[in-house]
Parts: sequence; C-alpha cells; structure tokens
Amino acid sequence: MHWKIVKQLELGLVICLFIGYHMSETLVYWIGTVDVHLKQLKTSNFFQYI
Repeated sequence: MHWKIVKQLELGLVICLFIGYHMSETLVYWIGTVDVHLKQLKTSNFFQYI
C-alpha cells in the first residue's frame, strides 16, 4: 500500500517537473521573441528620428 502511494507521488512529481520545464522553455522563448520585437521597434523609432 505505502509503496504504491510513493510511486504515485514520484510519478506526479516527474509529470509536474516535465510540464514545468516545457512551460518555462516556452516562456523563455516567448519573452525572447517579445524582447527582439521591442528592440526592433526601438531601432526603427531611432532611425525615424535621425
């Protein structure tokens, strides 16, 4: 009985880590994309002022 509960907890933890890893990867990618777009906007605005 106890062994099954431990196995389920381990499985749950692994799934949580797996999902968390993929979510953080997506978040990092998304933030990176937004950052690139912001930099492009800043440079285009900068060139408009010249």
